Amino acid sequence: MLINLIGIAISVLKYKFFGIRTPIVASIGVTSKCNLKCEYCYAEVDNLNGKDWPFEDLKEIIDRLHSLGTRVIMLQGGEPLLHTRIDDIIEYVKSKNIYCSITTNSYTFSKHIDAIKKLDQVQLSVDGDQEIMDSYRGQGAYEQVVLAAKMCDENNIPFHLHSVVTNEATVENTLIPLTELANKFNTYLNFCIPGPTGAAKGKNLGENEKIINMYKEIRKRKESGMPTNNSYGAIDGIIQWCQSFPYSSYISSNDSVRKMEFPKCVMGDLVCWLDSSGMLHPCAVQYGQEGFAYSIKEHGIDEAWNKLQELPCHFCSCSSEFNNLFSFKLESVVNGLKFVGKRNGRSTLINSSTANV
Repeated sequence: MLINLIGIAISVLKYKFFGIRTPIVASIGVTSKCNLKCEYCYAEVDNLNGKDWPFEDLKEIIDRLHSLGTRVIMLQGGEPLLHTRIDDIIEYVKSKNIYCSITTNSYTFSKHIDAIKKLDQVQLSVDGDQEIMDSYRGQGAYEQVVLAAKMCDENNIPFHLHSVVTNEATVENTLIPLTELANKFNTYLNFCIPGPTGAAKGKNLGENEKIINMYKEIRKRKESGMPTNNSYGAIDGIIQWCQSFPYSSYISSNDSVRKMEFPKCVMGDLVCWLDSSGMLHPCAVQYGQEGFAYSIKEHGIDEAWNKLQELPCHFCSCSSEFNNLFSFKLESVVNGLKFVGKRNGRSTLINSSTANV
């Protein structure tokens, strides 16, 4: 892990001082199959295909990404545990000495427990208490997450709980029950805001005022000991953004005035997101939108990656954590590094606060 961390730091410095782009972090949608229909799934359209990436193709993709400098792979979906070769995928990623995490709804968790034990981090998707969780994701979803958290705790698997903050989220149905759940299993929470695409498109899942109030509450409770790896800087960034702009908006690359007020986002320069149809995105925020993704089947990985340096967007609030981390903001760096290498249910290198999963 130390060698990987040094390599990551060098890649970030090359980017900062010389503009050399490296896909340090790559999320891979290994399958479009999913057994749930979440209200805000960014990959809703992709999930309609119901197909796995062939394992041999994934091996080639992982090899090429590794050669380009990828040192963190986040396995996504669809539901990644539904891939028929997911155990082999995990094994292969780890054979490359790549930090590997997975985001899962937990439904087939026990079936893959031996492979999951090899992961560096597991992200369990949960939105609050049983009522709100099941309403957004489907009947029985909450119970599956609790069972998966118990298995992680019993098997000393590093994991955390990831929640999407929507209009329905309150202190009573979200923050209190999630804090209790995190404390019960000695882990921590991660929060994100809903993206504007996929199943969330056209829905009023988030209103600025409600997001502001919820993030103010998250900040207050973090100060009081609520276990969350959302940094104060990122929390404040979302609050400040929502006080000036619609939460789901972004600063356009063509906006010469506002571009001066915000740094260029690192998504697409240090981070990429490959979906199961072969489209390479900078992140999940504008997932599937024209001009935000390029096909590796048409262009190859190298050229698709190169094309991501010219995007319609310059900055938004959704990727604050990545931007702070790769800008070497002390709080975000310490916030991440203090968990690396620990097998106590609180290990992490980065978080996935940009994805509605």
